[in-house]
Amino acid sequence: MAADLDGQDWLDMDNIEQALFNRLLLLEPGNQLIYMTSCSAVNLSADRDAGEKSAIPYLFACYQRAKEEVTKVPEKLLSFAVRCKNLTVSNTRTVLLTSEIYVNQNVYEQLLDLLLEAFSGAQPEEVVEFVEEVIAGILADQEVRTFEEVIVPVFDIFQGRIKDLDLCQPLLYSYLDVLLYFSHHKDIAKVLVEHIQPKDPANGLQYQKSLLGAVLSISCLLKTPGVVEGHGYFLNPSRSSAQETKVQEANIHQFMGQFQEKLHQILKNLLQRSGLDKETCLIPVPPQQLMESAQSYSLLTENLILTQLALHLGFHRLHEQMVKMNQSLHRLQVTWQEAQRTGNPMSEQLLEQFERLMIIYLSTKAATTTARHAAMLP
Repeated sequence: MAADLDGQDWLDMDNIEQALFNRLLLLEPGNQLIYMTSCSAVNLSADRDAGEKSAIPYLFACYQRAKEEVTKVPEKLLSFAVRCKNLTVSNTRTVLLTSEIYVNQNVYEQLLDLLLEAFSGAQPEEVVEFVEEVIAGILADQEVRTFEEVIVPVFDIFQGRIKDLDLCQPLLYSYLDVLLYFSHHKDIAKVLVEHIQPKDPANGLQYQKSLLGAVLSISCLLKTPGVVEGHGYFLNPSRSSAQETKVQEANIHQFMGQFQEKLHQILKNLLQRSGLDKETCLIPVPPQQLMESAQSYSLLTENLILTQLALHLGFHRLHEQMVKMNQSLHRLQVTWQEAQRTGNPMSEQLLEQFERLMIIYLSTKAATTTARHAAMLP
């Protein structure tokens, strides 16, 4: 670019757009820093910001600085500051639409990380403002890539990460906040609703493998039925006091309360975005609005009734299983205690069986005894 400037060693509004584009293509921008002052003190923060390799974080930092300048510069310079801010947005749009030209960068992962960091903090508003300006730009120009082609890779990365998170892991709730934002944004939610539809609706396993299925699969239950290895809850139950077990169950219930509340809001938003609130009474109507009884019901309403019936049947089936597990635990405990008293070498094996079944029992009990679960059951 220096050759095009004809000896000019500064940037102005005529060349800053090209300069920013070229800067984003540098593989090692930290090696190209030019110090504009003679100060001998090293400014590590400025070096880090100027040498940032990742395109999306770099552009957002530029957006923040330009936005601050908009509030400080004299009136005669305001248009220049605004243009600098707009350039960060337009270049972010370009990065997302032509990601293949940015070597060794996963810009969709960077976008998710930017949102994740924002929602992990106390004030995500500035990141949301930046992202929504970028989205508006993408929606206005979808010749190279559609908005769906930009946002679906972000969904895929999100799903790949969230499936490995545990119910009581605080990081999970930052991801859920990001998903809540996705469900609230009308354009993202529209793509999300389509994205979670399985290609083969007759294959129930495909629902489980969707992004929403990955979220719904998170619980304190065993990930693989009967396999307690790698399970993170109620370990060594025979050596834990009743108080320790009670505290762990209360902790699970606290996290489940947060999880269910966020999931409720996400599903409610998706229902509103897909228009299903017009076909069911899941979305409350204003108190003064009268609801007319339908002469016939759609498949969606029938599915709602079937869901309620499934909950009813599931509860009774679960109750039977819990009673059987409780009886088996009692028999194992008596047999183990007798084996231990008589010095039977099978006592260790019996203890292991008891512990495995107790982990399953306590995990199932914790998953199904929250206040919200009790309220849903008939």
